Amino acid sequence: MRKTSAIVAAFLGVFVLSGPAQAQTKTGTSIAQFLKIEPGARAAGMGNAAVSLYDGIQSVYYNPAALGSLSKSAVQFTHSDWYAGITYDYAAGALAVGFGNLFASVTSLSSGDIDVRTVDQPLGTGERYSVSDLAVGLGIGRQITSRFGASAVRPAALVEDPDHPAEGGF
Repeated sequence: MRKTSAIVAAFLGVFVLSGPAQAQTKTGTSIAQFLKIEPGARAAGMGNAAVSLYDGIQSVYYNPAALGSLSKSAVQFTHSDWYAGITYDYAAGALAVGFGNLFASVTSLSSGDIDVRTVDQPLGTGERYSVSDLAVGLGIGRQITSRFGASAVRPAALVEDPDHPAEGGF
């Protein structure tokens, strides 16, 4: 009887203490979510399972160590028009040099013009605003052996919205 009461009390304690933990939220705690958008159709067609890709400059986005395996200079450009005037642009370039490969990329997401709406004016106030995100990446990579490559790629995000202009950095 005592053992059963102790077990019931433990379960009740767990349920009582877990209530506040479920009430927590992470709203507004993430930044630069646009960096999760894939820049190429090949990986998207593979269900975003592109970590094992090692050929071509598009593989550097998913697997930075693939930068060392590039045998020649390359560039990639992507432009996507989405619904509601949203545009996504990605440009990347790799330069083969004597000691390895240098890499640079630019990612941009723009919302286009958005109508300002309020509870009192749900059809719009006549004002408009836009949100834009920009990230720049720089890197260097080298193929060390036929099966091993190493690289360092560092993205920096610049997120701009009407309330917080020009935030971000390395």
